[in-house]
Amino acid sequence: MPLQARFNDEIRKRFSRGTRLLAAVSGGADSICLAELLDGCGDIDFSLVHCNFHLRGEESDADEAYVREWAVKHGKELFVENFDTNTYAEKNGVSIEMAARELRYRLFGELCGMNGFDAVVTAHNANDNAETLVLNLLRGTGLRGLAGMEPLSPLPYGEEGMLLARPMLTFSRSEIEACLTIRHVGWRNDSTNKDVSYKRNRIRNRIFPEFEAMNPSYIQTLNEDMRHFAQARDILESWYGGIKDEFIAQNDGHAAIDLSAITAHENWRYLLYRALDSYGFGQDCCDRISGMIENGDIKSGKKFGSPSFDGIIDSKYLIIKPKEEAEAISIRIEGEGTYKIGNLQASIILGNEVPEKLSMDNGIICDASKLSFPFILRGWKEGDWMSPLGMNGRRKKLSDLLKDDGVGVSQRSATICVADGSHVLAIPSIRRIDDSIRIDDETTRILKITITK
Repeated sequence: MPLQARFNDEIRKRFSRGTRLLAAVSGGADSICLAELLDGCGDIDFSLVHCNFHLRGEESDADEAYVREWAVKHGKELFVENFDTNTYAEKNGVSIEMAARELRYRLFGELCGMNGFDAVVTAHNANDNAETLVLNLLRGTGLRGLAGMEPLSPLPYGEEGMLLARPMLTFSRSEIEACLTIRHVGWRNDSTNKDVSYKRNRIRNRIFPEFEAMNPSYIQTLNEDMRHFAQARDILESWYGGIKDEFIAQNDGHAAIDLSAITAHENWRYLLYRALDSYGFGQDCCDRISGMIENGDIKSGKKFGSPSFDGIIDSKYLIIKPKEEAEAISIRIEGEGTYKIGNLQASIILGNEVPEKLSMDNGIICDASKLSFPFILRGWKEGDWMSPLGMNGRRKKLSDLLKDDGVGVSQRSATICVADGSHVLAIPSIRRIDDSIRIDDETTRILKITITK
């Protein structure tokens, strides 16, 4: 079947008439073929977007000029964005490849939101997919990575519902170039495709020629393997989805993995890996936790991290919580009022009556003259200490105090305290105050602090 007919089938399988598409076109053979095939569909409304990353000087500008020429010739709307990619990569501590990816997909999301496009269409093809498979094998991404790219997936950095379509995944690069040659359509060649300092180029220019020598149909074979991997992934996902509630629950609003329940399954190592993978934890973290389980060395308070989440062992549970928790919060209290602290709320009230009972259900009362404005409310930290009321001025580590008061490891990150450096003056949630701010016979004004959700 001709490429145009195959392409039309793929597009119409994914999108209905009237859909508005945004095609990413660099000027290379793959993306120019994408534009040609979209134009050949006849009833598809699409515009083009071109990113000039300014990484190849005049060559980058010539790519932009070629895409502009194609857009004018075919009467298509074109969006062009210029990026200082090197500065972005340096500022954000990422590679040039990652910088370019983040910049273009953020742009795609913005354009879809502002102009009502239903999906972004890219020219990823069978060769790209095979290269991605090898890269993911080297990275260690598990079945998720071995399944390759999806024909339709959520748009990175886009709003909910925005899609990324790859209608050319079954097309080989040789088929694409042959299609353009038959149509007498030219394209731009990127000179950096020969630069083997980039991992993808090294695979394309050094590894794949060896694959081709061993199996001339290696691109087709690898793509068939990815389809099998995708089927195996779907079977495992179905199994995992059916049993995960046996060992994953909610603890104080956070996911809690019951280590005893998960290890009751024969294939608990995979289940642990799959559960942690959902929160971005790598294989090394999974191996460390597996080792602790196998050695019977589960220690409460042990912490693990991923880019966005922290894992904390609390008794027999592994608690997963976002990094943006109370320990990162620090708020300056200037006077009476209500203050927002993450998902909590602090109420600060001054009063003239000294109560007969010095405890409260959900906060503390202290001598206002001994805790004057401004003061700091923040999450507790390792190294914090206080001299709790009733201990005759003796210091105690806050971690020990929280443990004594039954505050679990997973709950400690949400503990808000009044602090003066590492000296903690009050912990409203457990009704503890430092001896230095206690109410006594000379107290005339009191300060009430309550923390609520």
